[in-house]
Amino acid sequence: MFTGRCALITGATRGIGKAIALRLAKDGASLILLGTSPADRAADTLREVTATGVRAAYYQCNVANAAEVDATVKAAIADFGRIDILINNA
Repeated sequence: MFTGRCALITGATRGIGKAIALRLAKDGASLILLGTSPADRAADTLREVTATGVRAAYYQCNVANAAEVDATVKAAIADFGRIDILINNA
């Protein structure tokens, strides 16, 4: 359903954001996961998502900081080429 699409999800490491990430992964979307947790705390979510066979990466980012969001989105686009879906969960 979402194969060939790339989704950016804020607040993606737990709760609703994690559930959304897992659902989109099962539907074939590549995932850009954002959160404020350190990378080691986000590792479980990233591992679960990539176990579905999709491409995914985690970026530590505080969405309340505009400069940080700008830099993170630029890095994600450089890594993934595009963002098709935006889930503002944070």
